[in-house]
Amino acid sequence: MGLFKERVRLCWKDRTADVKLLVSAGASYTTIPSELADRLNVLATPEVEIEVLADEKVKKIRARGSYLWIEIRGFRKFGGVLFTDDIMPILGALTLELFGAVVDPVKRELRIARPGPVAFY
Repeated sequence: MGLFKERVRLCWKDRTADVKLLVSAGASYTTIPSELADRLNVLATPEVEIEVLADEKVKKIRARGSYLWIEIRGFRKFGGVLFTDDIMPILGALTLELFGAVVDPVKRELRIARPGPVAFY
């Protein structure tokens, strides 16, 4: 469902980066380029090979991961992000869930339906 891009601010310690990510409720993880993670000086996991489904095919990619502060429209949550150059930058479903975001594919916009705290059980 990658139909439009959303402006997102990523924060790690005292560093921030503003990026536009393709909104994809069909992708689980939020992904950003490795160069951006390096620029933020993020402490990330070692790089591993993982399998993702892209274009109806299983694809192996190399990625590192970490948790960052993610800010969308002034709301900030702490969420997981993968750093890879093997696929395009994506705002994935797990991050959308953190924000209670609703994807409107007709208007090509993101609505923050539940910006408050989220608890997982």
